[in-house]
Amino acid sequence: GLKLAHKIVRVHRTPAKIFNALRSAGRMPPDFEETFWIAFRTFRHQRVFCLSKGLVEPLWPISGSKQNSDENYMWPFLGIHIESNTAREIAEGLLHPCKK
Repeated sequence: GLKLAHKIVRVHRTPAKIFNALRSAGRMPPDFEETFWIAFRTFRHQRVFCLSKGLVEPLWPISGSKQNSDENYMWPFLGIHIESNTAREIAEGLLHPCKK
């Protein structure tokens, strides 16, 4: 339950150590680690509209990616790329996000 999860996180601290502990105890589902990292990257690198730059960019830079050379290249779980003009209209309330 929640108390055991808190104890494991408090003792092991990092995701890699937590996964090793769960794996050795036989308590980790087969695809849990991969699913965790996809969720982690999705939240960390979600696309946001930067008002000062007027661009759609990841919240945290994606190291080793080709995002600067090809703006349509992103990890597939981040969704489709939204053009900056469309994102600006959504941010200003001129365009409904579902109507893009």
